[in-house]
Amino acid sequence: MEGANCELNCFVIQPFDDGKYDKLFNESFKPAIEKAGLKAYRVDEDPAASNIIESIENGIVQSSICLAEITTNNPNIWYELGFAFACRKEVVMICSKEREKISF
Repeated sequence: MEGANCELNCFVIQPFDDGKYDKLFNESFKPAIEKAGLKAYRVDEDPAASNIIESIENGIVQSSICLAEITTNNPNIWYELGFAFACRKEVVMICSKEREKISF
């Protein structure tokens, strides 16, 4: 995300699984984000991302908004979501009807 215009980026927080969630990203999230005039950013798709935590934090800081898929109780998602809130980012949270029960 180096040198990117932060006003035009949406940091996507979601599980990475090469399956269901990647399909959801490619078929739903990314087209909707692009239709809104933003560029979808996922750390796992950034070839320059070498230090994953640093890349996540920089990606969130440099984005104007975040989209978080919170269907699963994935600790990585909760970390990224908490960091986005701490950075006072606007966050859109979505989940399926089959949402796992939150453990707290």
